[in-house]
Amino acid sequence: MKPFIIACLFLYGCSSPEIQLSQQEKAFADSLKEEYECEVEMKHDNDAIGGNKTNGTLSLTLKNIKGLNVCKKDSAELKEFSREIVGTLIPVLSHKSNYASVVLEFYKSENPGKNERMICDRFIIVSTRDTSKASVELWY
Repeated sequence: MKPFIIACLFLYGCSSPEIQLSQQEKAFADSLKEEYECEVEMKHDNDAIGGNKTNGTLSLTLKNIKGLNVCKKDSAELKEFSREIVGTLIPVLSHKSNYASVVLEFYKSENPGKNERMICDRFIIVSTRDTSKASVELWY
């Protein structure tokens, strides 16, 4: 009986609908794309919103930012940059009560497309409750 229950819970979690971005969130992502001339991807934490949790993490990826070599920036500079982005995101963020943080991924690659090669990848987590709190999650 337990394997059946676990399988049902697993299937329920996998089949929960993807929460779409609001118009304001789409506009925010588009403004980042335009301002930094990069690819932007923003995703809601479906589990946190669907389960009405307060510990969710919004995912925000900025890929191949023009004019900002994220590979050469130190962690303090990227944390400050991340805090600024999250500070402007929070006022337009839907489902604010479901989020404890935003994880920002700064990704740089060569030859985007078929022969793409990652140069570096940086993950910074910023608290949505106190944007002065930011930490480096992964650095490679």
